[in-house]
Amino acid sequence: MRSVIKNTLVKLKENNKSATPDNYFIEFSKQIKNKDFNVYECDFFEETINKFTKEEQKYIKENEINSYSKLCKFILNRKKDSKKFCSVLTDILVPSFYHEEVDDINKLLNEVQVNPDTLCDDETL
Repeated sequence: MRSVIKNTLVKLKENNKSATPDNYFIEFSKQIKNKDFNVYECDFFEETINKFTKEEQKYIKENEINSYSKLCKFILNRKKDSKKFCSVLTDILVPSFYHEEVDDINKLLNEVQVNPDTLCDDETL
């Protein structure tokens, strides 16, 4: 494991990249592929990628979505997921609120479907 960590840092330095979490994960993942042991975070990342459609996997590869933060951005930008998420959220929330608030909840969820980036805004929360 020490050699993988060392090689990762050396490669980052050779490529004039800082050891940010993204850069480190990307290079570490490359280094670990040639070794006989597994690292949970790398395996889980690959398993997650494999759950996407073939078309999405191709897009992920072509656009070098090779870190967790890049993957999160990709997922947040997928309209179908935001619509599905909002639909599930509606089903969960509506029974727990008074009938008068249902319209407000539906309005909010419709706005989030149009612009998923607003999901984590202070106003939305």
